[in-house]
Amino acid sequence: MEGAPALGGGGMEQISIGFRTYTLGDWFEAFEGAIERDLLGDDMSIEAKVDDTGLIRGDFATRWTGWTRALQFGAMSPDEVRAREGLPPRPDGTGTSFYPPPNMAAAARQGD
Repeated sequence: MEGAPALGGGGMEQISIGFRTYTLGDWFEAFEGAIERDLLGDDMSIEAKVDDTGLIRGDFATRWTGWTRALQFGAMSPDEVRAREGLPPRPDGTGTSFYPPPNMAAAARQGD
């Protein structure tokens, strides 16, 4: 489009996040409220929540850099990362383990 500012990947990402936050966010809250009011009624043990994480995901490389760091520093388990990416848990059950952060082991005391 002539006269329109050129947007790189970061600019479009920020526009998408803004659209989700300032436009869709109000609609999501309205949907959640309607579901709770009309479908769930007085059952306060269940809460309706629109999962909008797919709308604000970054590009592939940025996401996986973040997931790698979360795994390396023990902030998330592999199954938690897989869930955020829409994947099922590891079938062998090893995805619930947390990895210890590198270089974070206690040093051995001298002379004990």
